[in-house]
Amino acid sequence: MINKIKKIIKKFFNSKNIYNFFIKLGIQKKKFLKKKFLLKNCLINTWVKIIKKNNNFFFFGYSNSLFLSGLIKIFFIILNNNNIKNIKILLKFNILNILKIKNKITNFKKESFNNVLNYINIFIKYN
Repeated sequence: MINKIKKIIKKFFNSKNIYNFFIKLGIQKKKFLKKKFLLKNCLINTWVKIIKKNNNFFFFGYSNSLFLSGLIKIFFIILNNNNIKNIKILLKFNILNILKIKNKITNFKKESFNNVLNYINIFIKYN
């Protein structure tokens, strides 16, 4: 997991504009548009699907904001195929600080990302 985070941080600083980097990664798929996967926020709705198979969690999601969708995609690349202990440790830290983009995004997008983290935390705790 740490190696994946290091690779992603290198990609950030090699790209000239981090904001455009996230927008390029952002996806808009219609398969997730089901109400049971919807996290409602102030302005930005986010779809998150978590599948649990054999004590492994697999995360899929996107947002109707391309920037936030790219951020969620990167976060889920880090989380997928990690054990529950690693996921719980990672959720204790401020991910936006680790990726060094906390001051580069708006409060609405921070709040939306925090809602995704809270949802994942609750899902893992009670499933």
